[in-house]
Formats: sequence, C-alpha cells, structure tokens
Amino acid sequence: MSKIPPVLLLLGPERGEKEAFIQTFLKTVRTHTKDEPEVHKLYSFERSIHDALSILRNGSLFTGSRVVIFEGVDSLKRKEELDPLLQYIRAPAPDGVLLLLSDRPSVEKKLQDALPESRKKIFWELFENQKKEWIQNFFQNNKVSISQEGIETLLELVENNTRDLRQVCQQLTDFFQKKGKILPEDIEQFLYHSKQETVFSLFERILERRLEASLEILHKLLLEGEIQAVGILISLTYQLRTLRDYLRLRNQNYSAQEACGKLRILGKRTQRAYAAGEKNYSLQESEQMVGLCADFDEYLRAYRTDYHSILLELFLYGLIEKKGKNPLEFEQDW
Repeated sequence: MSKIPPVLLLLGPERGEKEAFIQTFLKTVRTHTKDEPEVHKLYSFERSIHDALSILRNGSLFTGSRVVIFEGVDSLKRKEELDPLLQYIRAPAPDGVLLLLSDRPSVEKKLQDALPESRKKIFWELFENQKKEWIQNFFQNNKVSISQEGIETLLELVENNTRDLRQVCQQLTDFFQKKGKILPEDIEQFLYHSKQETVFSLFERILERRLEASLEILHKLLLEGEIQAVGILISLTYQLRTLRDYLRLRNQNYSAQEACGKLRILGKRTQRAYAAGEKNYSLQESEQMVGLCADFDEYLRAYRTDYHSILLELFLYGLIEKKGKNPLEFEQDW
C-alpha cells in the first residue's frame, strides 16, 4: 500500500464533507489493493489508541489491508497515549491505514507536527451561501421545491453541517415527496410535531423547563439509536448558543423581532420557543448552559457509552433545574 498514506489527520466540524472524504478514500484503497479492506471504527470514549494500534499491527486472516478510524483524537493529551501514536507514525504497519478524526480544528501540537501538511485536512463549516446552495441542490435533485424562507428556517433549526442537514432533508423529502414542495411551516410542523421525537422537540422542552418531558424525549432518542449521545449534545449546544446570542441582543435593548431578525430566527413556532426561553432563563444562565455543554462534551468523550445515558440525564438536570450549573461539581455553602 505504498501509494496510500498510512496515517491521515482529519479535523474540523463539517462532518458531512469529512464522511464523504472517508468514503472516497476507502474506494481508493479498494482500487489500489483490489481487495475489500477490513474497516474498524473506534471511539476514544470506548477504546484506547493502544487498541487501534494493536489492530493495525496484527495481521488479518481474511484480508490483506486494514483501515482503522479513530474518532476523538483531540482527547489524547497524556504522554502514555501520545508517545505510542507518534512512534507508530514514524514506523506504520505496511498494510494498514490509520484515520485520526476530531470535530475540533486542532489537536496536540506534537501530533500535528508529526504529520506533513499533505496528510492533514481541516473540514471547516460551510459559509452561509454554501449551506443554502447545498440545501437547494439537495431538494432539486429529489424533485422537491423549497422557498428561500424554508431554507432559512431549516438552517435555523438544524446544526449546520451537511451530515445533519442531509439526514433532515432526506426525512423531509420522504414525507413531502407527493406534495412536491416544502413550506417553512411544514418544516416546523415536521421537526417539532412529527411522531418521531427529535433534538428540536427536546430543545423546546428545555426552554420550557420541563424536565420530565425532556427526559422522556431523551430516552426515546437513545432507544431509537439514530443519533448517538455525542450527536445529541452537539445539536443542543448549537441551539443553546443561539439562545445565548438571542438573550444578549435582548439585553442590549433589541426587540424580540429585531433579535430574531439578526439571528435569522424566522419560524413563528421557533420564535415562540425562544420567547419561552427568555422567560425561564437569564443571559447569565444561558452562558452557564453553554459552558455546561463543554463540560459534558468532555465527560462523554472520557467515559464509555454505558454511562452516556445517565450523563445526558444529569446534563438535562443541570440545564433545567440548576440553570447551567454543573450538577457534578461540589458546591460549597460558605
């Protein structure tokens, strides 16, 4: 596999483009080796980098090549984690490929410096006009029309990476295919009131400070398995940052209508949701809530998936009952 790079570092928040790159890369491996590679996907919160390196170094009885995708490489910070990886980069397995992934744009400097620029790629979030064009092209290719206001509503409600956008756009296409067009109110109705619960309906319950209803939706999402705990947290982080920005504008004496206009919050249902959030949370509390997202992002990456459900339950408790204070931190009364 001399023509295939043995190690690649793929960074950045644009998960859709990153996944498309990986699929193209795997096709290249198949073409070059004339064989189906053995592909392993490991997450840093479940498996160690030692497990990934062990898979690469140990030969397979069934195929001549192996590809290991290691998600969450930004969590590798300790010397006992980094040193074996750096050693592997210097002397990689001849029939293996290691793809190191992170949603963040950078990792430990020693790791970044160990790879040439040709083996590093950052997938940045698309610009606003690129996102709109992407959505327009998706629906055109599926012979469904959508207005510019509908596109704005979609971008307002969905975390802006093409993986999440593709999932929601496909769901909307399947549901409105016969109708042939999608209106802004259709998007709101679908995302907030479809029988299948979504992160958007969960966010609405958080803004209403309804803990029991939030937990019920969370359990349904995890049970359905279409979105992992980390994905739920990422989507909520995106929405909570918008809440914080909305409350900042309101604190600067912008009217609710002006604040919604600046943040492109166009849907009536969504505007009402943020109005409920304003009644239940202060600007300071919304900033704490965004900080809590960062705390629980670290927890989810540090602990195995067995603990993710209870961690998200604690996260919702921290958001709703403690208004952004970390429920896992000890509070002194003096």
